Amino acid sequence: MKNTQTKKWMNLYDINMDAFVWCIRNNYKVYPVTDNNEDYKVVVEFEGGNHKFPQMYTKNTISRAVSDMYVKIYEQKSK
Repeated sequence: MKNTQTKKWMNLYDINMDAFVWCIRNNYKVYPVTDNNEDYKVVVEFEGGNHKFPQMYTKNTISRAVSDMYVKIYEQKSK
């Protein structure tokens, strides 16, 4: 009997790879930060400077927020 269940190591929420690659190639870094492992914020780093966005996220929503930020940067800056 074949096991049809596959392991899911990471849920990437359909990350837009074009946006991700464009941001990395253009020196944008997007990552989460936390002080207490419960509340997270998104940081965007570019050319030595960084900006921490005030919106708070949970462990369940921070991955989506980082992914969305890559897309937002790509849509605004790549044109």
